[in-house]
Amino acid sequence: MNNNLFGLTDREILVLTYSLKGISNHDMAQKLFISNSAVKAHLHHLLLKTNTKNKLELATKIFCLFLNVEIDKIDYLVEQFIRQQNIPDDICDVSV
Repeated sequence: MNNNLFGLTDREILVLTYSLKGISNHDMAQKLFISNSAVKAHLHHLLLKTNTKNKLELATKIFCLFLNVEIDKIDYLVEQFIRQQNIPDDICDVSV
């Protein structure tokens, strides 16, 4: 087992890496020579260990940690990004 922030196993780190790259569960299973059920189990453990609800929240949390940004500041960063891209407010309203 790796010594890391969430106590992830080597296999969980691989699944996390593939997930962050947007690789489907099916393709992960093929690359890792495991079943789809095993991929889902690894993802379930990842969500539990990182206290996240889904892959999107997991990715957000990992990127926030990587960028050293507090997760509650992500809305502000997204809003700033949208403004920099000159996207009209009525097309992409980030207020929820």
